[in-house]
Amino acid sequence: MESMHTEGSNENPSQRPANKLRYGNVEAAIWKNTQTTEDGVGNEFFSVTLAKKFRQGDDWKESKSFDERDLPTVAKIANDAHSWIQSAKLPKA
Repeated sequence: MESMHTEGSNENPSQRPANKLRYGNVEAAIWKNTQTTEDGVGNEFFSVTLAKKFRQGDDWKESKSFDERDLPTVAKIANDAHSWIQSAKLPKA
């Protein structure tokens, strides 16, 4: 079994996402990551984090939990994040 090391924004909070999508209070952050195997081969891949933004008093908060009324928006943003990733993976002309 090969050991792998992953570098990406989920481990490094100072790194910015490759893209962000936001529909209402639902946000998707798309992260570009690099995974290197023991033999030094590097592979790039994307991951997505979803969050719901809300205001509590004067502060903005973030939740990873979604109400049933949020689910159509979550499905739409997940689909659009997938489409963005697929286009980002296309070879540059």
